Amino acid sequence: MPMYRAKYKHYREAITGDIACNSYYKVDEDVKLLKELKVQSYRFSLSWPRILPRGEDSYVNPAGVQYYNRLIDKLLENNITPIVTIYHWDLPQCIQDLGGWCNKQIIEFFTLYARVVFRTFGDRVKYWITINEPYIVSESYGNESGAPALNKSGIGDYLAIHHTILAHATAYHLYNREFRSLQNGQIGISLNMEWYYPKNVNSLEDHYAAHRARMWQFGIFAHPLFFGDYPEDVKQRVMEINQFSGISLKRLLDFSENEKYLIKGTLDFLGINHYFSVHATKLQSTQNQPLKILDSNFELSLIEEIPYSNPTWIKETPKGMRNLLCWIRDTYGNPKIIITENGVSDKGRNEDEDALIKIKYHYGYLSAVLDAIYEDGCNVIGYDVWSFLDSLEWFFGYRVKFGIYRVDFNDKNRSRYSKKSLQFFKQLFQTKALPDVLDDLYCENKIIEK
Repeated sequence: MPMYRAKYKHYREAITGDIACNSYYKVDEDVKLLKELKVQSYRFSLSWPRILPRGEDSYVNPAGVQYYNRLIDKLLENNITPIVTIYHWDLPQCIQDLGGWCNKQIIEFFTLYARVVFRTFGDRVKYWITINEPYIVSESYGNESGAPALNKSGIGDYLAIHHTILAHATAYHLYNREFRSLQNGQIGISLNMEWYYPKNVNSLEDHYAAHRARMWQFGIFAHPLFFGDYPEDVKQRVMEINQFSGISLKRLLDFSENEKYLIKGTLDFLGINHYFSVHATKLQSTQNQPLKILDSNFELSLIEEIPYSNPTWIKETPKGMRNLLCWIRDTYGNPKIIITENGVSDKGRNEDEDALIKIKYHYGYLSAVLDAIYEDGCNVIGYDVWSFLDSLEWFFGYRVKFGIYRVDFNDKNRSRYSKKSLQFFKQLFQTKALPDVLDDLYCENKIIEK
């Protein structure tokens, strides 16, 4: 869990996603709603345990396959392109019992899973995302923010980072060898990143702290995939902390020359999940800090002068989206980008206020994306709203509502209801242009940030 999210730990409850939105039984209804919205694409995630309950491919669950076939076929019948994420955090327990993403054998497990997925659905799916937010996956092995809460900072998280990169690359090459010539799909990965502003713009230390934040959250994955190895300053800093602390263990593993060749260039597009911006500054105290925090040597804080617009951690900072896209352009050679997540939750007290929050947020961020495309030349080819429905949120359960459609979680049927912001999204998807709502976007006498 990033440091600025720690204050929200109390939201977590003993709840499950066993039913969640009840999407398993509502394929026809949900695709009908998507068609009415006139969306061009729909991103969803596969469940590894649902397809391969044993983790490996000795048994493929026919009920799981049947469900995803129904969903994919229904989307295509309605001219909606499926964008499919292969792994979105739900790991078969039998693999976690072996160490999960800390065990190098997970690369083989993931490759077997990917082969089943490509073989089963790849004749119809043309956009694949291997792993969603590997940064969040790795953090759960370094602290207690999510399953499996291993709390092995500076060791478990680095092992998970290393193996997610290799697993992604191995799946990419598998697709190239066995499926691409027949299926003609594209493969990417979804990386999450806030935009980091120096807390003190006149401080060189804070500027460098913002750089380190970008490297430790994003570059630690993107550099290997674009250049074949970890960022040099990340590798150097881990070595320095080892020497300072008297640690002999090789905590951040080296890629072999063959592995560098394997991982470099394994992206047809880059997925970006982005919600807001934060301040970065040099770590103020090194006492009793986890190893990875010592390695990265920065701390984050919310931008206090910007008020909350919702009950989560999100503060509306659309300029950060444009800065992020331009930084990726300059750092990684302007790759094709699909913004795979961007959104804001409702306050849940007043429908008119919720609609204003959501419309204002998306108008600002989409304006920033358009500026990045048409003024800065960023190669953005797609944008997915988080999210179609209110859903189970990892840190917040059912309290936080990101959906375009409201789901009544107290209703056994999980009925869907339109929100007042729906018309904005309908116009957006139907016209493929940003709705002209600027005159309506006044909040506390302040017009939307541009």
